[in-house]
Amino acid sequence: TFDMGLGALGLGLSALVLGRYCDKKQVGLVWFSFLMFLLFGLNKWEMITNGSGWPHFLAFGCFYYHYLVFDRVLYGEEKKNDRILLLALPAIITILIAGPYCAVYSVVLILSYAFACLSGRLKNRYCIAGVVSVVLPLLLYMWSNSYAYEDHDGAIKISLVEMFLERPEFFPNFLVRSMASMVVGEETIRELVERGILSDVTVYLMGVLLAGGYLLAFYLNVRYRLYQRTLMPLMLLFAGMGNHGIILISRYIFGREEYGMSSRYALQYQAGVLGIVLTFAL
Repeated sequence: TFDMGLGALGLGLSALVLGRYCDKKQVGLVWFSFLMFLLFGLNKWEMITNGSGWPHFLAFGCFYYHYLVFDRVLYGEEKKNDRILLLALPAIITILIAGPYCAVYSVVLILSYAFACLSGRLKNRYCIAGVVSVVLPLLLYMWSNSYAYEDHDGAIKISLVEMFLERPEFFPNFLVRSMASMVVGEETIRELVERGILSDVTVYLMGVLLAGGYLLAFYLNVRYRLYQRTLMPLMLLFAGMGNHGIILISRYIFGREEYGMSSRYALQYQAGVLGIVLTFAL
């Protein structure tokens, strides 16, 4: 019960960071309320109730905070010591908090530093220092994790390439289904399908709907040049898509297209949904 409370507090940290961002960017009350409705949605029940999920929520709260600090520095709103924070946070978050959730977070930051360098918003030497501060903790974690032995119950012993050659349709189906789970949770979908209220076609349409939301959000960021005012929505969009991708790559071994729909992945997918909503709001 105590750990469940920690999970709720970790989720609250994410809300606090996003609330601060919305206040600075003058996001409307209706959009902010919708954002909070999604953030505190019960699709994350499995991670909350399993008793060991609280580091998951804490990690994502820290990710969002790092994205917020980066956004402040990039657009001339930095506070004292923000630049020091940017260089120190990756080691703290990756090594002490995030663990296996650090991969996508690290990639998003590397891409963000690349943007900052190419756009001239940060000096090249600071961008290089920033990338190094991200890559070193990531390599340390990967080195440490290489000593771990993982035994996945029910996994099939097949390589990614072999799976692609044998079942090429598996990968797009897995992705679309995982996106559908952000519209309606897996457990609810399963029940509705069993009762004949939903069909597999409807499930795929929901996944396509969310994929369309991603594409539209990317288009709006470019069309209205939101990246000239803020990078946070794009960082969240890339984080969401990255999490869909990494879960596909790491969980294809179970051979089930619906595996990526599990509520244990909702927090990882949610970053992209928050990015979509923030894009529309801005």
